[in-house]
Amino acid sequence: SDLGYQTHALVDNSLLEQRNGYAAGFESFFQVSGLRFAFSLPGFRLLQAWTRRKLRERFPVYYYGAERLTDRALEVLDRAQTSDRPALVYVHYFDPHYPYYPHPDIAPDPPETEPVSLPHATLRRQGKLRESQFAFLKHRYETEIRHVDRHVGRLLDGWRADRKSTRLN
Repeated sequence: SDLGYQTHALVDNSLLEQRNGYAAGFESFFQVSGLRFAFSLPGFRLLQAWTRRKLRERFPVYYYGAERLTDRALEVLDRAQTSDRPALVYVHYFDPHYPYYPHPDIAPDPPETEPVSLPHATLRRQGKLRESQFAFLKHRYETEIRHVDRHVGRLLDGWRADRKSTRLN
């Protein structure tokens, strides 16, 4: 901002909070917070998968996600183009981190995979992942990457469109 840029950050990581100093230097800092940090603690992962899913649905502060973060970032880009100052827009996605969520629109879980939850105590007790469990996690991780890639593409398309009509760099 000292060089004349408008500065905006959009963060979907519960650890990079404003109260921890991550908003320093940004004119605007967007992050859905609240219960997110509590939901990221190891004890939360001990809950059954359906319980975690229901809590995530009930409290959307837990998972904002690439689609909504991109929508919000595109709104910021639209507002930024009205300024005569160039813009720096930092967007921090968090989707491809455990727990990996399903994206059946990209690829449904293969039938030969075995759903698994990864609380540390379960892994210690079990010893290691079965091949079908590893295949499940690998598939979910890969679909999370493809999901984020789709939305980063949307963001870049929006940035390119705005850049043609304004001073976004």
